[in-house]
Amino acid sequence: MFELLFADSELLPLRWQDNTLVLAFAAAHVVPLDPQCGGGAGHVRHLALHLAQARLLGDASSAFGRVADGHWQHDGQHAEPRGGQRRQRTMTVPQTTQAAVRLSLSLANGTQLEIQAAALQAVFSGEPGFRESMAC
Repeated sequence: MFELLFADSELLPLRWQDNTLVLAFAAAHVVPLDPQCGGGAGHVRHLALHLAQARLLGDASSAFGRVADGHWQHDGQHAEPRGGQRRQRTMTVPQTTQAAVRLSLSLANGTQLEIQAAALQAVFSGEPGFRESMAC
């Protein structure tokens, strides 16, 4: 399992499968949750977020490339002290959430995406192939 850090992930062009929006990553920026992997940040391949019954606000045609910032939330999360829902900048993957979700992404090319969906499934379509970052 990994903790997806939206920022500095590389998003492939969006695609639809029936009424499910698929956000696939060329390289997803993650931190491994398995202590045997060392715990340093790195990247994995083959990760996709499947957003069922999604509604998309933003320019899908330019929604690819480096993610500058992102956060998500889902119904059923613990509320913030001021009554709002908590926005999370990371997501444990793989996972399935059978609750309404909201995902906001800001891409380095200036594209802003707001997505609402009935459910989310974060899955690997192949071996993640974790590579630890060599950044200093």
